[in-house]
Amino acid sequence: MAGMFMLVLSLVLTAVQNALPSVAQPESFPGRGNKVEYHYHEAPPCTCNCHCETIENKADHCEWKRVFKAVQGNGRHVYRDFLTGGAINAEDPRAKDISSSLPFRDADILDNWCKLNIRKVQIEVFESGVRKTWLTFNATLPDMKSWLSRDTLVASPYADITAPPYDKVGYFFSVDGHDIVTRRFFINRNYNGCPADCGYLAVVDPDGDPEKICPWDNLAEKPFFWYGKLLDKCSRLQTRGEGGIGDRFVISVKVCGKN
Repeated sequence: MAGMFMLVLSLVLTAVQNALPSVAQPESFPGRGNKVEYHYHEAPPCTCNCHCETIENKADHCEWKRVFKAVQGNGRHVYRDFLTGGAINAEDPRAKDISSSLPFRDADILDNWCKLNIRKVQIEVFESGVRKTWLTFNATLPDMKSWLSRDTLVASPYADITAPPYDKVGYFFSVDGHDIVTRRFFINRNYNGCPADCGYLAVVDPDGDPEKICPWDNLAEKPFFWYGKLLDKCSRLQTRGEGGIGDRFVISVKVCGKN
C-alpha cells in the first residue's frame, strides 16, 4: 500500500515539474570570473564636417602631438588659421620648434579631428622661448571648439579661473571669444571699462572693430598673445605688470589609439 502511494506521488511531482516554464541559465560574460574586461569608448554625435566613427579600444596608446603654432606680429589670423588654415609649413621640420618664426598647422590631425580619439588639448604661451602659461582641457566632443570651456578645464596655474559668477558683462570662456573685437581663445572674468577689464588669456587677432577696441588691444603687433601673470585672481589687461605678451601660441593634443 505504501509502495503504491509513493509511486502515485512520484508521478504527480513529475507532471507538475513538466508543466512549469523553463528558466534560462545565466549567461557567461567576459569579466565575470575570468578577469577579462573590455572598455568601449563611443564618440558623441558628429559636429564637424568629417565622418565620425565609434571608437573601440581594448588597450589605449596615447601620445601628445603639437598640432598648431602661431607667431606674434606676423599679421595672420590665429582663429582662422587654427580652424580652416589647411597645412601650414607641415613639411618643414623647423616649424614646430618654439625658436622658429614659422607658423605651423598639422592638417592631418586638425582637419580629421572627429575621426581621431583626441582626449585632451593643451594651450601654451611662450615668451622668448620660456613657457609663461598653460591650460589643459578634456576633449569631450569631437569638434575643434567645444573643448575650451570652464567645464572641460583640467588644470591651469590660475586658482580662481573657473569660480563664479559667470553672468558678469564681459565673461568669456571660449575659442570664439568676442568676435567684433577679434579677441579669440578668450578667457575673461569681466569688462568694467577698458582699464578694469580683467582676465587670464586672450589671443588678439587683426581687424577688430576700431570703434569697439580698447587701448590694450593695441599693446603689440598682431596677432599677440596676452596672458595673466597673477595666479590668485584675474589680471587687468591694461595694467602694466599684471599681464604679459607672448610671442608663440601653441596647441597640442593627446591622441589615443589601439596598441
